[in-house]
Amino acid sequence: MKRRFLGPLEKRKAAKLMKRMLDQLNESAVFVEGKKDHEALRNAGILNVFEIAGKVRRAAEKNNAKEVVILTDLDESGDELALEAKEELERYGVKVDVDLRKKLGSLLNLRNFEEFDRKLKMFYEEVKE
Repeated sequence: MKRRFLGPLEKRKAAKLMKRMLDQLNESAVFVEGKKDHEALRNAGILNVFEIAGKVRRAAEKNNAKEVVILTDLDESGDELALEAKEELERYGVKVDVDLRKKLGSLLNLRNFEEFDRKLKMFYEEVKE
């Protein structure tokens, strides 16, 4: 495995950053594209996960969310869906975070959130070395 962290201090910083991001996910409703994304996040312990696939408003109403983190795939279509969902949710007064998806993607080297549980496990193995 290619090492991404130079030393113990950098590993601790990365682990603290990851903890803050996971805390944010656990304190918010998390909207994902589909079933595999949903399963990967639930497998990683993120429980307030909803699939949006064309049903952004219904997903927001279903969980009465005041804060939502959108975790769409890290590609052009995922970017477009994240922005569309953000605009729709903000019309209903919901606070939306679309930036966390890129931060998680960068730290975990993700392309899509189907990989989240596997990549999170790899991250923790790397920072504990």
